[in-house]
Amino acid sequence: MNSVKRTFIHYSILTLLVFAWVGCDDGGGFEGENDLVVYWQVAGGTCSMAGIPNVKVELLDEQEYLVDQIMTPCTNGQATFVDVQTGLYSVQVFGLDEGGETTYLSPSVDVDVAPSGAAVEVTPPLQLEVQRSGLEIYWSFASGKLCSIEGIGQIEIAVWD
Repeated sequence: MNSVKRTFIHYSILTLLVFAWVGCDDGGGFEGENDLVVYWQVAGGTCSMAGIPNVKVELLDEQEYLVDQIMTPCTNGQATFVDVQTGLYSVQVFGLDEGGETTYLSPSVDVDVAPSGAAVEVTPPLQLEVQRSGLEIYWSFASGKLCSIEGIGQIEIAVWD
């Protein structure tokens, strides 16, 4: 009976070890693998100085399709996309005002996400700069003719903000 008890105890311990080993394996590889961490800062200031309470961080694939986006407080200074599939992406950070309108913008940066056992980090931090706007002006003459035919060699335009 003693050997039966020992055998039972050995099998019990072995079974517990197998369950413990299987329970620890999430099947997803290393923690942090294929995560993408994006950092940002406001060029020449802080989020509060720039009036940026929140940012939107966009992750686009090679065809420029939106894969994922994260909205987070600007003061966090970073956002993490979890379990990003291997591939080439671009990321961009948008600084949003109280109304949710983009007032600051970072350049778009290309990122290669490949399995490495560690998170991919976009460094140095992306710089949020004031979003520049554009203005297109068209004009026409009552005659419908071009400037040169109307005898006009120069047009002066002024814009005040």
